[in-house]
Amino acid sequence: MWTVSQYDPQYRCAAASANVSKMPPMQENYVDRILKAKVYDVAVETPLEAAPRLSGRLDNHVWFKREDLQPVFSFKIRGAYNKIAQLSAISAQRGVICASAGNHAQGVALAARTRGIPAVIVMPLTTPEIKVQAVADLGGEIILHGDDYDHAYDHATELGRQRNLVFVHPFDDPDVIAGQGTIAMEILRQRHGDEIDAIFVPIGGGGLIAGISAYAKSLYPRIKIIGVQPEDAAAMYESLRGGKRITLERVGMFADGVAVRRVGEETFRLARQYVDEIILVSTDQICAAIQDIFQDTRSIAEPAGALGVAGIKKYVAREQCSGRNLIAVNCGANMNFDRLRYVAERADIGAQREALFAVQLPEAPGSFLRFCELLGRRSVTEFNYRYSDVKAAQVFVSLALTQGRTERDALLAEIIAAGFAASDMSDNEMAKLHVRYMVGGHAHGLACRNLSSAPGHCSSFCRPSARSGTSACSTIAIMDPITVACLPASKCRLRAPRTSCCTSTNCSTPIRKRPTIRRTGCFSDRESRAGHQALIAAPQGRCKVTPVLAACSASGSAIFCQACARLTTTSFVPRALTSTGTAASSSSAACGNLPKCSSA
Repeated sequence: MWTVSQYDPQYRCAAASANVSKMPPMQENYVDRILKAKVYDVAVETPLEAAPRLSGRLDNHVWFKREDLQPVFSFKIRGAYNKIAQLSAISAQRGVICASAGNHAQGVALAARTRGIPAVIVMPLTTPEIKVQAVADLGGEIILHGDDYDHAYDHATELGRQRNLVFVHPFDDPDVIAGQGTIAMEILRQRHGDEIDAIFVPIGGGGLIAGISAYAKSLYPRIKIIGVQPEDAAAMYESLRGGKRITLERVGMFADGVAVRRVGEETFRLARQYVDEIILVSTDQICAAIQDIFQDTRSIAEPAGALGVAGIKKYVAREQCSGRNLIAVNCGANMNFDRLRYVAERADIGAQREALFAVQLPEAPGSFLRFCELLGRRSVTEFNYRYSDVKAAQVFVSLALTQGRTERDALLAEIIAAGFAASDMSDNEMAKLHVRYMVGGHAHGLACRNLSSAPGHCSSFCRPSARSGTSACSTIAIMDPITVACLPASKCRLRAPRTSCCTSTNCSTPIRKRPTIRRTGCFSDRESRAGHQALIAAPQGRCKVTPVLAACSASGSAIFCQACARLTTTSFVPRALTSTGTAASSSSAACGNLPKCSSA
């Protein structure tokens, strides 16, 4: 029977008893089903690999069960094929249908192709493209429907009734559960049960942990079976805590492979009987776990596939244990390549190797220098700032850490003690997702140019003039004071080596460089440089350009003059940087570089 542990009321559930003196009939039935499961026609016995780097850091013996090495890069092929292999010839000829966030869909498609029967796959609209394409490659009929698994499930069951297809459930089916349970059978063959302290299993609908726990607990009741779920998709955790199946109102989609709002009836019963506890982990902790797996295996797990490792790290930190044998089921590796940048950004925060602070700096000469001196030789990994107010600047700064949370707290205290208003945003999801990219508040004015989405338009827009045959790059560097530089590409000192600067044939959209440079666009000659669009402010008797994304425009530049609070179209060329990196001196008075302002 499940209770919420008093030791950790937020993140831990505990079973009242894990020792089973006599195997119940249903458990014996599952052991028999697992031993007789037909999975190895398509599945392979995956290795149980040691993770030496992670083991050394955690002072425990960590092992990875490499289900990401299956033909479809996920454990789901086991349950899907076992279910389809059990169908009678008459039932199989009707064809099968399933609802899946991706991995189960690939398993069903491969199993159906192997048996030579049709398969219809209903997937949420949010399914990663890599999973959709994989199902298409296996010959499945794909139907995209709904925003999450539950909506796809409802549509699949209705469609199955209409077309008289056999529904293959992704988790709430004894044959599917038995197929997943063969993972536990392999683990206990690969390492003696007396040497295993705990197995950490990702949970979505519960099929994987139901099969593993039913088999492992029948032979070695002392082995802890610990489930791991994302904090924003904790359907099994909430159900076990409430004593009944609970339907979540919404789930997070980062770990899309376990984004289930309601767990299965049979999987809930088995989890309630055999699972020792469930650990919840954050998005940052999942990203850090992906990085940990990569460092030991040079393979990239999907977010759901890294849950087991994230759970081990949190468990070890909580229990302060050492020398234990801990196994993580790395259950999948189907992730879109373009998500890797997001994972990399969040991994350091999740591993306590980076801190994110919001700091208010006075808009006064030397304030930025004073802040930099305070940071000393610490590595600044990101700095976001936009001019907004004449008195104070709001900035976001990310700093590399070597001593985790202790160093982070001490650094925040130092910043505040130096007279800067500061907040720790490292655990603030809204700040990490959105606010860091909108720092600075409202701009006083912004000029935009719309580009056509027609093929080749961007190249034409950035192509060098036939007259000069030269191009230049424009960068905005974070300095004190803030100044814009418009230099020929050959003389651009701020540009990081071999970055994606615009060329005559390839123009990238504005991107944020770490730690201090923002790439903005390219210019072909003086005429097009004169069309540079930027925000021009003239406080305190001098013109400055705030570090806001800028673009080039052959038709002229829309310039904002703060002194006059008006917009005008002009052929203004921003001042270049001198060899010292500061603004070139100008004898002009305030707004001397600006034309006479006119109404916008």
